[in-house]
Amino acid sequence: MQYRARSGSYSAMYPGAERQIVTDHGAPAGAVMVARNSREIRLVDIAFLPPFRNRGYGADEIRMLIRESDQTSLPLRLSVMRANPAIRLYQRLGFIPVAEDGMYIEMEYRPDGGAVVNGTSS
Repeated sequence: MQYRARSGSYSAMYPGAERQIVTDHGAPAGAVMVARNSREIRLVDIAFLPPFRNRGYGADEIRMLIRESDQTSLPLRLSVMRANPAIRLYQRLGFIPVAEDGMYIEMEYRPDGGAVVNGTSS
């Protein structure tokens, strides 16, 4: 029920987003949802089943998006809940916080390596 609610919300916010099932030797391991437009690549959602967490699958998927960001010169953006331990992974991969509220941190990978302050380049 929670999955359906979240999926419906994402579909409404990102109607053209691409959904992909990540597999391990043919078995479903997780899912990734990415929205693309002329201004950004947005990692809408990434989730893995418990047996497949902390095994590098998420980092691999994000590295592919980073390569796309570098090739297209589009920023790669995501929002993450403040308490999510994945923030450390995002930081290791080169994402920086650009905005935040009480619940979420907006993070961005910039293909040119440019500094971002409060959502604007400096």
